[in-house]
This record gives sequence, structure tokens and C-alpha cells, in this order.
Amino acid sequence: DLSLGVICPAIVRPHWLREAQAMGVDRLEALSSYNGVVGNFAERQRLSVCDILIVDEAHFCKHAESQRTTAIFGSDGIAKTVLARGGMVWCLSGTPMPRNPAELFPVLRSLCPVTLANRGPDPYMAWLNRFCEWTATRHGIKVYGSKNDDLLRDILDKVMLRRIVKDVPNDLPPLRW
Repeated sequence: DLSLGVICPAIVRPHWLREAQAMGVDRLEALSSYNGVVGNFAERQRLSVCDILIVDEAHFCKHAESQRTTAIFGSDGIAKTVLARGGMVWCLSGTPMPRNPAELFPVLRSLCPVTLANRGPDPYMAWLNRFCEWTATRHGIKVYGSKNDDLLRDILDKVMLRRIVKDVPNDLPPLRW
């Protein structure tokens, strides 16, 4: 009997609750919003003991320094704790990389450390140098493109299950204009 925890945008919490009930999920241990895990130790603890953690709209965690990314995917974040206990973490997103490969780094660093291993003393800079076109500005690093797309695709194929619209037509609501 596996316990389930979900982190999602606040607006879809009622949807997750309905879906869990409809699927007969008995042990929805924790259902939290992104804001709910920031600065709320009790909420983080409840999510950390789940067997399966679902992070819905995981692309919200694209900036490594943000509070929500740190709370979920940081070195002592919820995802790392669940994985260390032998649990599973599933990240869901319709747009896993909205702008550039740098946005994938915080999630991959947490969930797939072997993928990023042996990339030098600063894995983030190694990731940028390998997969991003970037420049340093007085305001920090500005990523303006990608490179080595075939290699990145090979890495993502190992860790990402991709579905496109033609694969799931019966599950999608009809288009409305």
C-alpha cells in the first residue's frame, strides 16, 4: 500500500483531490501547493515520507536559487529525501523546458545525479557550457540558445516519458475556439 504526495499549483489542488478519489487512491498523504512547501517545515515533512511524490507543473522549478526549487529539489529538498528513502518522484509538465536547457538543470541535478556526475567542480557551469549558448552580463548569466541538441535529446530520452497530442486524443478535452 503506497502513500502518495502531490505538489502542484494551488489552483489545481481540488482537481488532484477529485482524481485521487476517482482512482481509489487510499493514501493521499499530502497535497500541497508550491507556496505551501516554502517555509512550512511540517508540510515538507509530510511530503518527505511519501512513497511516491508527484510534482505537477515541475517546470515551475527552473531557477536553482528560488525558494520553491530549493524546498523541492535542493540538496536537502523533499525529492532528495523521498529518493533517499527508496521512494519515487515523478515530475509532470506540459512544457518541461519553456526557454532553454538551463531550465532543466535543477530537476535533473536532483533526480538524475548520475547524468550530471563527472562534469567538473561546478556541474551547473558544465551543463551551461555543454548545452547552452550563453554570455555573462553585469546582471548575471544570460542564456540565449541551445547547442548539442542531439546529445541533450539522448539524455532526456533516458529520463523522460514524452507524450504528444496524437498519442492521447481520448484523454484530452475538445478544442474550443
